[in-house]
Amino acid sequence: MSRVTGEQVSRAEGLAYRAVAHDLEQPAASPATCGVLDVGVQDTPAGTTAHSALAARSMTADDEGPTLPRGLVLVHSLRGAMHLHRVGDLGLLATALRPDDAAGGDAIDRVAQAMVEVMADDRSRSKGELSTQITPLVPDRLRAWCTVCDAQHVPDGLFRAATLPAGLRLRASGDRSANFYGAAPPDPVESAPARWELVRRFLRRCGPAVAADLAAWTGTAPPAARTWWNLLADELVEVRVDGKRLWMHTEDLAAARDVATPTAVRLLPPYDPLAEVAHRELLLPDPAARRQVWRAVANPGLALIAGELAGTWRRRKQIITLAPFTPLSRKEQQAIRNEAMRTMTDVDVAFDH
Repeated sequence: MSRVTGEQVSRAEGLAYRAVAHDLEQPAASPATCGVLDVGVQDTPAGTTAHSALAARSMTADDEGPTLPRGLVLVHSLRGAMHLHRVGDLGLLATALRPDDAAGGDAIDRVAQAMVEVMADDRSRSKGELSTQITPLVPDRLRAWCTVCDAQHVPDGLFRAATLPAGLRLRASGDRSANFYGAAPPDPVESAPARWELVRRFLRRCGPAVAADLAAWTGTAPPAARTWWNLLADELVEVRVDGKRLWMHTEDLAAARDVATPTAVRLLPPYDPLAEVAHRELLLPDPAARRQVWRAVANPGLALIAGELAGTWRRRKQIITLAPFTPLSRKEQQAIRNEAMRTMTDVDVAFDH
């Protein structure tokens, strides 16, 4: 059973804990050593956001360009979205994200096997090419008519879910798309320990949260996410944040009590882990501000000032235009400009008042 204590955690404590847990107060020595890689870093569109997210958390910032740091790979994982992960985490992810029902697991296995057969020639392929070539290799029940493509093929969600167990990785092509290339399928691990580890990582980076936040992050159905959440039930503590009932891991609650007030200023890319691994109401209490951050498509970048999301930004050519949620002081504006110069090349910053 979870520990029901109702301990009080201020919103400021929650935000300060998250800033530290996301490597935003004390940057890592290099992109590959960022702790936030425990939960993966989304790259949407391919080759655009993950590098910027790691640069914002790294002392080496933009030195490496778009090349992936050693030991990291781009795959379809959480929610079927493209994420950068450590190579060593692929088996954990493939096992944890595999559906429990026999029909779902069998469908993934059938499609994954077709992908392995097609990719056996060691050629890279676009998504369209791979989809076309696996279609005749899978049973009719795993194909559906697509009005967009005007063709029958494996549905997109199933296609993406099968790529990870098939050992397929992605390489950004430089035009916001990516091609698949093959590698050895990840070694399977035990299901319950894999899910325990994934939930533990989520809680460490998310801070105060509820099971619905886990469901949103993983893309699993709420009942399944609740089952995963309960794997750690004896290790969780109920906390009250501004009257809301949330939960933290006991170790994380202790850490949150010792975190100093955040001071860092960061420009975070769209789909940054700070926003994606989050209880959204804690991060942004104002519903209007939340609507600006989490959109149906094309989320904006985010400005973080001392633990608080201070506004959104978009880039057009060499101009970063920042739209603050509340007016910024001259000192804060200059800090934003300094951060843009640290992590980006040849840009100017404008403020939308």
